[in-house]
Amino acid sequence: MPSAEDELYITPILTPVCALDATEAFNGLTSEEKKYLHCLSTASWAGALACLVQCSVESPKVFGLFQRLFTADPPGQLREKAVAAGVSADDFEAFMQYVACFYGNMGNYLSFGDTKFVPRCPKPSVSNIIGCSCVPGLAAEWEGIAGLVYDLSGDKKQMGLEGAGISTYYSNGISKDKIQSVQDFLTSQNLGDQAYNTRIFDRGDVLELAIASALVKPPATHEFNGTKIQVTYGDHQPFMKSLADNIEAALPFVPADRPAQKEMLQHYVTAFRGGNIEDHKNSQRSWVKDMAPPVETNIGFIESYRDPFGTRGEFEGFVAVVNREQSRKFQVLVDNATDFIKRLPWSEDFEKDSFTRPDFTALDVVSFASSGIPAGINIPNYDDIRGELGFKNVSLSNVLSASSSTEKITFLSEADEIVFREWRGKSFEVQVAIHELLGHGSGKLLKVIYLLKLSSYFTYFTS
Repeated sequence: MPSAEDELYITPILTPVCALDATEAFNGLTSEEKKYLHCLSTASWAGALACLVQCSVESPKVFGLFQRLFTADPPGQLREKAVAAGVSADDFEAFMQYVACFYGNMGNYLSFGDTKFVPRCPKPSVSNIIGCSCVPGLAAEWEGIAGLVYDLSGDKKQMGLEGAGISTYYSNGISKDKIQSVQDFLTSQNLGDQAYNTRIFDRGDVLELAIASALVKPPATHEFNGTKIQVTYGDHQPFMKSLADNIEAALPFVPADRPAQKEMLQHYVTAFRGGNIEDHKNSQRSWVKDMAPPVETNIGFIESYRDPFGTRGEFEGFVAVVNREQSRKFQVLVDNATDFIKRLPWSEDFEKDSFTRPDFTALDVVSFASSGIPAGINIPNYDDIRGELGFKNVSLSNVLSASSSTEKITFLSEADEIVFREWRGKSFEVQVAIHELLGHGSGKLLKVIYLLKLSSYFTYFTS
């Protein structure tokens, strides 16, 4: 039996699975728009394989094993084989719950919480299940990674640095001081915001700054404050190549009256082939200018939540279709945003000097290729672009409305549960809208700078 502490890291008995219904919105697209959506969805999922590498050492191996397992043996067929071989129905169900959690988080650490999860069923049961597969060598492959999958020792329970967790954004055991040295080097080159698509590896005599790109370039070594820093290209190379190729395939389906959309895709292709963040920033400039497209997308190394150091971005790519009725509601909120901002409980010193009206769109997600799906998004995260051109607010309507038939509501009477279920989605919709528009969209970026008067400096040391 697992300890009470380890129970926190074991896959739940019943993992809710929710369907994201985008049928109506998708059917409203033209043939060309559907082809455009298909290319970008394929691109996003190709790039999202980088999430596995960014999660843990074992995640890419587990993913590959599951892909081969379920391609050859659909779950229902595999269940029949496993039960016939002596695996209990409960253990098979627990295994499938783990599979669902793994795919839902694109790895074996929770996307919200960054803690590891392991199968509820014992290791021998998983071995028996995989041993039922008709794929040669799959059982031996599982035995080679089973120990890593179930490992809850030491720092393996969460993401972190210096003994407080693991992170594959960095080589094992790297110090925060060395990571900071690389960051200081980037800042010295006026590239302080260029770390989103990078990882760092301590090679002993040199720190490698690995940049995600389809093209592999000759490495360049720099001396900085007594430290050798080698810049290499080609991290996540096969994923970036497939990503760029599929984005390029979407170009013929861009309407002639959307030049910003075409520029966006061209900058994406250049960014993912060459690895230059400036090219990605240009894609975001074009994206902000591409107002209210019928098919919305954003792709790249975006959010830095999973980096324990807080500077490197996890890959994500989403493709969604505009929910026109819901978007009309949000437009009313945008139209009245300046009045709402005046009512916020702080002085105008904390607000942007001028509020840039965003494009606030409700979308039905078709593909969200990353470790987790948020309910709303406010991007780009490059603050200079936000100040220069503004931003977009995105509410993901079919995420907000998604629910699981197996979900249990606790601590409520039957009468209150009826009210709760009726109003939960509507209230959450308002909460997300206000969070994205006013929370992310109106505040000023504050930087604390400590100033020491020169006269006081001399007075202190001469007194």
